[in-house]
Parts: sequence; structure tokens; C-alpha cells
Amino acid sequence: MPGRDQTVSEKHIVLICQLNWNGFVPGDIIEVDSTTIHEISGLRSYLIADTGNGEEGYLPLKCTYPCPPDLIHEENITEGSIIISRVNTLKGELNDAPTPELTAHSVEIPVYPGFKDQQLQVYLPEWTQGPEKIELINSVSGEHIVDEDAMNYISGRHVNMKLTDLRPGFYVLYIHYPYGWKHEIKLIKKYPEQMDTDFFPLERLDPIPPVELTDDFSNELKNTALKLNIEWGENFGKPLGPRILQIYPELKSEEIEALELLCNNAKYEFFGLYTKAINDKSISEMEVYHQIYDKYPWINKDNLSMLSSQGNYYAMRG
Repeated sequence: MPGRDQTVSEKHIVLICQLNWNGFVPGDIIEVDSTTIHEISGLRSYLIADTGNGEEGYLPLKCTYPCPPDLIHEENITEGSIIISRVNTLKGELNDAPTPELTAHSVEIPVYPGFKDQQLQVYLPEWTQGPEKIELINSVSGEHIVDEDAMNYISGRHVNMKLTDLRPGFYVLYIHYPYGWKHEIKLIKKYPEQMDTDFFPLERLDPIPPVELTDDFSNELKNTALKLNIEWGENFGKPLGPRILQIYPELKSEEIEALELLCNNAKYEFFGLYTKAINDKSISEMEVYHQIYDKYPWINKDNLSMLSSQGNYYAMRG
């Protein structure tokens, strides 16, 4: 069982700008290697193991603030929420798969009122040859938290793994099958504390050069981009560019970047409002739709329906 004896880096920073990262908000604490700085598009940046979609990303230093040591309390260090950022199936040596692909809908961490336990539940697809081993690895340090026979965690076709005592960080879970096939589940365990962004020194808040959003995009193009952006299944979380170029080959790279930013802004704003409506009850669901429609009146009914379904899914997962 993942426990409190894991190692942890002493290097922490606080995220100031959300940068369209799924599941992160200003004030969140992130563990980084502060000894390695990368130069990305003229900005000095940290490399982040998982930006909320299962992929690495760069966080400009100007969007961070050193985390005060007294903000992190060891006694409740494991009480943060968990994000499931990516679900994937990695192919092995043979073309005949011993297991079908795992879908995002089959992986969850149920949240029950009054219970603090965090139990990862994976409903495995029907296999021809069963799982052999399960690994849980810290994506930053490479430390193996779990490396055991799969049957220790499987009941029927369900994987159950208690993650309550897992420390904050970036993780990947592998469910190994014969011939090198494996399911991959990427997880982010967040710190329970947040820093009040009202106390950030203003000089740290230099704006990142923004991507120019244009009003020249047609509603049809924007809805096509949004449909691809929120797609489930094998394309979940994948970049917009290669897919939308199959439909609109004339698009330029800066236009695709602007479209992706627009879609991410709409998506994450909807998810944030919907979570408030479902979990906090601070606004009504109808008010969510009014606010989104006022700001993004071009979103069609099909995309709004998909956003509602996904918003409910994420809200119920906590």
C-alpha cells in the first residue's frame, strides 16, 4: 500500500497563473526541480511532469512564487485531492492484444460524503490473458511505490488500490499484461494547502505574452475545434492541431494555437462553474449555462451537452 515513507523533494513553488492546466488553480503548490531552468520561447521555465493532461509542460518562472516552508504541514500532507490526468493502453510485441484498450470512463476515484479514503478503482476490459504485474511510479523521481503481482490488487475484473496515504506528486500506474502490453494511468496527487493569491507580490505577476484571440473564426470552425478538444476515447487529451488540420488544412499554426486556447478557456471555465453548482451549490446549474452563453454564445447544443456530461463527471470525482 502506498504510504508515508516515500521520499519527497524540498523544492516547491506556487502556481500563480492557471495557464489552462486541467485541475490546477492559482495558489496550488507544485513540486519542481528548481535547480534546472529551461529557456522556452524566451521565458525561463520549470519543466512540470504533468500539466493535467498527462503530458509534460513548461511553467514560466514569472508565473510562480516560492512556497513558504510553513505552508506545508506534514500531519495532513496526504489529504489533497487526486486528478486522473491520462488513461492509455500501450502496445506490446504482438499485434494480437491480450486486452482491449482501457477507457477513461473505466477509471475513477469515488468521493463519498464523510469518507476521506481515496480508492482508485479500475474496471478492466475482458482479457484473453490476464494482468501479470502492477507498478506505481513517481514520475519525477522514478521511485517505485508499488511493484507487485497484479492479483494482489485485482478482484474479478476490478483493480482496487488505496491511495489515501500517497504523498503529493506526479505518478504513473502501469497494469502489465503478457508480451509487453500495459494499461497506463497517470495521476496527480495535489497538496491539501493553497496559498492565498492576494498576498503575491505584484511584481511577480508580469503577464506572459498572450496568444492573440481573433473574432475572425466562424462559429462552425470554433465548434468543430471544441468538439475535437473535448473528445473522449483514444483522442482524449491529444493536441488539437493534427486532427483539425484534417478538416481545415489551410489553418496556420498560430490560428490553431488560438483555437486551442479559446477551447481550453471555455472548457475549464465551464468545468469550474459546474463544480461549484454540483459540489458547493454556490450557483445553480441554470446560472452556469447563462454565464457560459454570455461569454461564449457560439457554443452549439451538442458541445454544450458534452460539456455538461463531462462537467458532471469531473464534479462527482472531486
